[in-house]
Amino acid sequence: MRRSVATVMFIHRGEFMTPVEEHQWEPVSLPEEDKIAGQHLQTIDINQVLQSRIIHSLLAPDIPDAPPISSGRDGRAALEMIHGSWESHRRGARVEFPLKDRTHPLQRWRDGA
Repeated sequence: MRRSVATVMFIHRGEFMTPVEEHQWEPVSLPEEDKIAGQHLQTIDINQVLQSRIIHSLLAPDIPDAPPISSGRDGRAALEMIHGSWESHRRGARVEFPLKDRTHPLQRWRDGA
């Protein structure tokens, strides 16, 4: 699991969140993955570089007609997966995709629906 770019990646060996001492989250070092243009950058610099790459891929792609690095469709699919995980937790059961109810699952949960 990784929080974001240039943050420590962790691995958990064993069952999720077990209190057993030998089953703790362990940091994983991926120095090559944290480099941009062959050099380590501060987190804010990495974020700016990555955001500029995304914007560039939308406005002036290196390959004509290539899909952007992060499209609106990708964002919509990611948001639907997040909503699906909340809905699954709310129901205590699996949910099927695409979600049939497009209202916000946390709003439904709050309202007791």
